[in-house]
Amino acid sequence: EIAGSIRRRSPWVHDIEISEIDSNDDFVDMQLTAYINPTFMRVLGYEHLPVRAYAKAERALLGSVELTLILDNTWSMSEPDESYEKLNALKSAAKQMVTELMTTDDGAIRVALVPYADYVNVGTQYRGKGWLSVPDDYTVPATEKVCVTKTEKSECVENAPKYACTQVTDGVEKPATCGGGCTKYETQTVKPYQSCSGGAAAKQYKWYGCVGSRMPGTARLDDQSPSIPYPGYLDQSIKCPTPVIALTTNKAQVLAAIDGMLIYRKENGYKPSTYIPAGLVWGLNTLSPKEPFDQGAEYDPENRKPRKVAVLMTDGENTLRFNSADGKHPALSSNATTAAKQFAQTNADTLSICSNMKKQNIEIYTVAFMVDDETAKNMLE
Repeated sequence: EIAGSIRRRSPWVHDIEISEIDSNDDFVDMQLTAYINPTFMRVLGYEHLPVRAYAKAERALLGSVELTLILDNTWSMSEPDESYEKLNALKSAAKQMVTELMTTDDGAIRVALVPYADYVNVGTQYRGKGWLSVPDDYTVPATEKVCVTKTEKSECVENAPKYACTQVTDGVEKPATCGGGCTKYETQTVKPYQSCSGGAAAKQYKWYGCVGSRMPGTARLDDQSPSIPYPGYLDQSIKCPTPVIALTTNKAQVLAAIDGMLIYRKENGYKPSTYIPAGLVWGLNTLSPKEPFDQGAEYDPENRKPRKVAVLMTDGENTLRFNSADGKHPALSSNATTAAKQFAQTNADTLSICSNMKKQNIEIYTVAFMVDDETAKNMLE
């Protein structure tokens, strides 16, 4: 190909050969030899003259790159498959990508990280920003324990039969036992006993960085409404993933954040489900030049200066929906017909966010990690 290109440009050059080539991960070094047909030198008897050319090209980026990694941090990622756990495989792949890309300190590549599940954690350092609406922390006071003496008690005398069933959490099925609930109670006279109520300890509600979706209209689907705040939710303990990392050149920080991704929180039994739109829109936010994060450069119509890229890794389908009343992402309805409509809307929102990203010429790569559901695979494609 090189020889053909030279001949097309310089037809008097012939017998072109690559006499030497050396390449590695950093550069390609090449030497060419050829002959040219001289004009004036033929008078002296020279029909051909040997020529040599040397070239060395560094393997480098053409311009700058802004990359956001949108990583599935849901309960289904904790499910082992064959000889490994999905989350560990995802972490390994993501870290390898970061290591391969962030090889220099010149700032040519900046990487953002968006772990997502049912919600996204933007990080508590942003509290007070105009793009957030977070209520004040508060405490529910302790209640006094009050006891009275009783001689009657309602006791269960009949139970429904138990049977084997399947329990599903974020698409992960587990065998379980259902039934067994009480179907008949009777009031019986018993020995005097103390019946107590109250006595609960004080409960503190704080903000741990968890946010939902913008509520008015379709503001949840793009980055075009920076004046509309994201709702933040208070809780007694953290119930959202590892915090987002905005675009940075700090490779060690990104690698540490990927390593720190966790799913199950033993202290509160947190098992997050899947809401892909949350991850996608915050991936867009990390690349956007607008708030919430404004580290992203202005969009280039040709997506070259800078080149903006989003990589979405997930192992499954959406299992939650959007509630326009409060911006939260609750479970799908127990009614199959209603649930199907809600599921379709969540998928439609996912595709809408993708379309809005593409309108800014952002490149989107989706990694369907061991996804068996055809609807989910088609959506990701």
